[in-house]
Amino acid sequence: MVQRRYWVGVLLAVASSPAHIQISGCVDSIAVADEVLSVRTTPLASDEDVQEQRARDAAWLTRHALTAGLNGSADTRRAALEKALATDADCEEAHWHLGEVRYKDEWLPVDEVESRVATDPDIAEYRKLKAALNGDSQRTLALATWCMKRGMPDAAELHLRQVLASRESRAADQQDAARRLGLERVGDRWLSSAEAKALRDRSEQTDKLARRLASSLRRWRRLIEGNSAEQRQQAIDQIRELKDSNAITILERGLSASSVTTAAAMIEVLSTWDHKDASLSLARHALLVPDETVQQAAIAELKRRSIHDYVPELLSMLAPRLTTEFRVANQSDGVIRHEHMIKAVGQDRDQILAVQRTHVPIGVLTPSTDDARTGFEDSV
Repeated sequence: MVQRRYWVGVLLAVASSPAHIQISGCVDSIAVADEVLSVRTTPLASDEDVQEQRARDAAWLTRHALTAGLNGSADTRRAALEKALATDADCEEAHWHLGEVRYKDEWLPVDEVESRVATDPDIAEYRKLKAALNGDSQRTLALATWCMKRGMPDAAELHLRQVLASRESRAADQQDAARRLGLERVGDRWLSSAEAKALRDRSEQTDKLARRLASSLRRWRRLIEGNSAEQRQQAIDQIRELKDSNAITILERGLSASSVTTAAAMIEVLSTWDHKDASLSLARHALLVPDETVQQAAIAELKRRSIHDYVPELLSMLAPRLTTEFRVANQSDGVIRHEHMIKAVGQDRDQILAVQRTHVPIGVLTPSTDDARTGFEDSV
């Protein structure tokens, strides 16, 4: 885990470094950092401002440490990381890159954590309690409480989220878990209060923008679908001037869904917008517009963009692969048993649905013809 986070940090450092900074120029970064951090031309207003500035300074030192490591200077890398921790003792990235992880409110080397875990009675008890959960939501909630009391907040959060994710959880238990996590249900998702508010605010802004753009959409659609290339370009240029990313959803409904011609024009518009929402819209055009020319244009534009803008959304849309198996068993007493098993192979877990039906001969059920017929129909 530490090694993986290290390489992620390295990539982030390289990606966030200004293009004009060369790796070979970072060997003396610690000396520069000492000068920069020791002189403050602007006084900080409060303790909170001081802490925020320390966090930024520590993050800056960590990035330079990783760059020094890429340059082959291990001593400079370690010195920069130690300087980062001296600046902000809570800098997680610096701890990680020094091979330390948090264990019960302490930052310790990985080897020492492994040694402590092996002999920790709380860990042994935790594993025993976890093995006895059997998917029961009340037991899972109780284990989350147990974890919090013993300084294991990450494990507690994991089990609370398990209660939310399981379809077998009681509704009251899910509400309890959501309350403890500070989440609320919006549609089929659990969101934080801030996320839910942001979603509602964006929905309101989109509705207002849709009402304001209604007449313009009709005019743009008419110009784009008309015979004048000049008017078509005029409409596209006007659409490009929209700065609100909420307009994309409105444009998809008002233009892209209208015709292949307007969908192609939308690709031209989206190609000049570099934000994530534009990339997601291009992905939707590539998937949903029933025209190969538009699809290929959207795909060509997506190839120029970061895959991190749209690939996660595409992966979340993947339907699980279904396999099905059907069995019929004829017993000696005339009873017929049908068994139908459906298995869904997902990214995170597999699900199995088994349906069994038993068909009993009418004479076995009852001598009454009417009752027998009813029983047979019910069994089917």
